[in-house]
Amino acid sequence: MTRTGRGFTLIEVLLAVFIIGLGAIGLFALFAGVAEQQRRASEMTQSVGITQTVIGMLRADRVGPLEEPGDLSAIPPFSVPHPDPAFGEPLRADSWYPAFIYDTPDDPQYGYTLTIAPRDRSAPDQSRYFLVDADEVEVYTNPARRVGNTFVPFSGSAGVVPAWNAGSDFNGVNVLELSDRRIEPGSVRVTFFASNQLDGTERTLAVFDDLDLVTADPPLTPRDYDIAELRNPAFPPSVVVGMNYALLPWNAAPTTEIGLRSFNLTGVTLAPQEWVSSIRIRYRYRNDRLLSLTDRLATVPDTDAEGGQRAEFGSTVLYRRTGAGSTQIAVLTYSVRPVGRGGRFVPPERFADFSAGRGLLREVEVRVGFDDDAQLYYIEPIRGDQGFLARTDQIILVAGERRSTGTLPPRLDTLGADQPVRVTRVVGDPADPTATRLYLNEAPRAGFRAINGRRDATVNVNVFALADSVVSLDDRGTRWLVRPVEMRVFDIR
Repeated sequence: MTRTGRGFTLIEVLLAVFIIGLGAIGLFALFAGVAEQQRRASEMTQSVGITQTVIGMLRADRVGPLEEPGDLSAIPPFSVPHPDPAFGEPLRADSWYPAFIYDTPDDPQYGYTLTIAPRDRSAPDQSRYFLVDADEVEVYTNPARRVGNTFVPFSGSAGVVPAWNAGSDFNGVNVLELSDRRIEPGSVRVTFFASNQLDGTERTLAVFDDLDLVTADPPLTPRDYDIAELRNPAFPPSVVVGMNYALLPWNAAPTTEIGLRSFNLTGVTLAPQEWVSSIRIRYRYRNDRLLSLTDRLATVPDTDAEGGQRAEFGSTVLYRRTGAGSTQIAVLTYSVRPVGRGGRFVPPERFADFSAGRGLLREVEVRVGFDDDAQLYYIEPIRGDQGFLARTDQIILVAGERRSTGTLPPRLDTLGADQPVRVTRVVGDPADPTATRLYLNEAPRAGFRAINGRRDATVNVNVFALADSVVSLDDRGTRWLVRPVEMRVFDIR
C-alpha cells in the first residue's frame, strides 16, 4: 500500500511566519506600552511628592511681597517693617517670572530666594527674594518643681530680680543664633513670665516690644539696631531689654549673634515667692533662602555618582501676580539622567545661564495658531535653535509680556497663560525646527480665552519650556539629559 504525504508550500510557510510575526509585534508593542505606562505612573508619583514639598514650603503666610528687579534706592531702610508696598517695583500683572538661584554651587544651601530685594537695576541676577515668617523661641526657662506642698524654681532662689548680659550668665540660652535670617524690626515682642511657690502657675511679668524703634525720627540706621534697647513706659527707665538685629546688607552674612543680648528688670515688681520662669521672644524674620538644592531634587543610590547619590528628578519654579491680586506659583517637575558616569547635577538656574540661553529653563518666541483640518491648536518654532521644543512630552507655559504695553485692557497675547499646555504630536522636518508644527493638547489660554483670539488668527508669544540637555554647574561640568514630567499651577496667596 502506497502512502502519500503532502508538505507545506513555501508560500504557506511564509504566510504562517508573517501571521506569527504580526502577533509577536503586537505582543511586544503591548508589553512596551505597559512598560511605558508604568514608567509614567512612577514618574507622576515622584512628581507629586516633589511638587507637594515645594508648595508646602511656599505656604501663603510665609511668602513676602513678590517684586521685580528695581533700584536699590527703592528699598526702604531696614527700620521700615516689611511687607511694604514701596519695596521694589510691582510685578506686571499676569506675566510669569522664572525664579533664579543664588550663591555658589559649593554652598550646601544653594537655593532660590523668594521676594526680590535687588542690589541694582543693572544686575538683576543679584536680585533677592525673601520669606517672611513668624517664630517664637524660649530663650530661658527655669520651671517649677514640687517640694512638699510648695513649688520652688528648678535653679536659683525665689524673690530675686535677675539681670542678664549676653555671656554665660543666667544659666540659659544666651542668644538666638539665626545665621540664615534677619529679625524683622517692628515685630519683636519679649515676654517675661513669673511662677509662684503656691501652685507653680505662670503669669505675665513684663512685656517689651520694638514698635518705638521703627517710628523713631530720624529713622535708625542698621548700626543702631546692633545695640537696640527696648523699654516699656509702664516701668522705670532702668528696666531695659537689649537686642541685636544684625541688620547687614542683603549680600552679607551675619557676623554677630542675633537676638536677645541683655536685660535688666530692676524696678519690676516681683513678689518674694515668685521667680522668672521663662523668657520668650516672638518675632518675624526674613529668610535668605527659599528652596535649597536638596528641596528641589530627588536622588537614588548610585555608586558611580559623587557622594553615592544621583539626581533622578527635580523641580524648578516660576511665579506671577495675577490681575485679580493673587500670587501664583508654577512648579515644573522633570526627570534627569547623566550622559556619562560620575558628576553631580547642579541645575543651571542662575540669571546668567537663563539670559545666555543655556539654562535649565528657556524662554523663546513662537507662533500660536489653530489647525482647522486637525482641529488642534499648535505652536510653530520661528528659529533654528528651538529644536528642544519639538518633542511629544514637552510642557509649555506662555510667559506673557513683562513690560508695560500701555493698552487697557491688555491684549490676550500679552498675558501669561493660566495653565501650561503639552505637545502631543510633532509634524514636519525634525532637522529643521522652523519647518515643524507642534500640536497641543489644548489651547494656551489667558483669562479663560485662547491667547490667539480668533481661530483664524496666529500670534507670536514668548513661552517657557525645559531644555532637552544641560551642563551641570558642578566642578566637572557634566552633561545631563532632561525630560519634563508635569507642571502644576497653585495659588499661594
